Amino acid sequence: MGLISASTRSNENDDLPAPTFRQGRESPRFHLRRQQLRTCLSDAMKTLPGALSKSVMLYYTNEMTMKEIGTILGINESRVLPNPPGCF
Repeated sequence: MGLISASTRSNENDDLPAPTFRQGRESPRFHLRRQQLRTCLSDAMKTLPGALSKSVMLYYTNEMTMKEIGTILGINESRVLPNPPGCF
């Protein structure tokens, strides 16, 4: 990824429109927001009780099924990710 200036252009290209910069997945802003989100989620995960934290990590990070997580934790799959009041 490199940096360029929109204001430094040669005089022969004055009649051309200003360059546009993509705001998609490749933009620095996208990567910054993604890193901020990861930091926020990591901090939130630290506040969860052990088994719930592990369940969320296995489900979202490792993309495991509720049945697989239940087997690892030694619980029924319906108890893997409880739905507390006011959530979801």
